[in-house]
Amino acid sequence: MSIVSVFGENFAHRLRSRLFDSVIRQDILFFDANKSGDILNRMTADVQDFKHSVKQTVSQGLKSSTQVIGGFASLYMISPKLTMLIAVSLPAMYAVGSVYGRFLRKVSVRTREADAKTAGIASECVSNVRTVRAFAMEDAESLVYRRSLDVGASWHTFLGTHISVFQALTHLSFSGMFIGILYVGGSLVSSGNLTNGQLMSYLFSTQALQRSMANLVVLLGKVNRAVGAGGRVLYYIQLKPQQATKGGLVLDDIKGNIEFRQVNFNYPTRPDQAVLKNFNLLVPAGKIVAVCGPSGAGKSTLAAVK
Repeated sequence: MSIVSVFGENFAHRLRSRLFDSVIRQDILFFDANKSGDILNRMTADVQDFKHSVKQTVSQGLKSSTQVIGGFASLYMISPKLTMLIAVSLPAMYAVGSVYGRFLRKVSVRTREADAKTAGIASECVSNVRTVRAFAMEDAESLVYRRSLDVGASWHTFLGTHISVFQALTHLSFSGMFIGILYVGGSLVSSGNLTNGQLMSYLFSTQALQRSMANLVVLLGKVNRAVGAGGRVLYYIQLKPQQATKGGLVLDDIKGNIEFRQVNFNYPTRPDQAVLKNFNLLVPAGKIVAVCGPSGAGKSTLAAVK
C-alpha cells in the first residue's frame, strides 16, 4: 500500500472517529431535527468521498503541479516575452474559475443534502417497516422515496452539467491563449526577436503545459465535490450541543415526588403543534403511575421530558 493510501485511510479513520464522538454527544434536539439516515450518510458516503478526493489531490495534484512549474520554467527560458503574456492571462482565468468554483461548491452541498434526505427516508421506512406494513403504507412510502430520488437525480444532473461547462470553458480559454501565443510569436519571428525553431519548441511546450493544467482543472472539479462532502462532515464535528452531557451538580440519594405543573411542550421542529398543554401530573415517591392514551397523545414525549 502506498504512502498516499495509508495517509488517506488514517485520515478517514480519524475523521469518522471525531464525527461519531461529536454526534453521540449532541442533545435530543439534534436527533429530533436530523434524520438518522442523514447522520449515517455523513459518516459513510461523505467521509468516503472526502477521503477519495484528498488522496487524488495529494497524488495527482502534486504531479500535475510539478509539471506546470517545470513547464513555465521551460517556456521562460525559450521566450520571456511570450511567457509574460501567459502570466498576464492566467489571473483573469483564475478569477473567473474561482467564481464558478464557489457556485459549484454550493451546488455540491445541495446535492449532498438531497442524497442525505433520500437516505433518511429509506432508513426510517426500513427501520419502521412493521408500522408501514400495519397501516398498508407501502405504496405511499414508495412514492415519497421516488420523489426524493428524483430530486436528488436532478441535482446530480445539474451539478454534472455545470462541471462539464466549467471544464469546457477552461479548455476554450487555454485554446484562446494558445492562439494568442501563436499570433504574438509570429510577430516576434517576423521582427527577428525569435527564430522559427524557438517558436515551434515554445508551442510544443505550451501544449504539454496545457495538458498538465487541464489535469489540474479536472482535479479541481472533483475537489469541489469533496468540499461539499467535507463541509457537511466538519459542520457536525464542530457542532456544540446546547446542553452539556457531562458535568453539573451531582446529588446522591435523591428521594421525592415528580410533579408537573402547567407544563407546555412543543417540538422545535414542529412549533405549531402543542404536544403537552397545561399538563399536570403528580408521581409520588416509590409509586408506579401508568399513563394511558391514544397514539400521538404525548405518552412518549412525557417520558422524554422527564
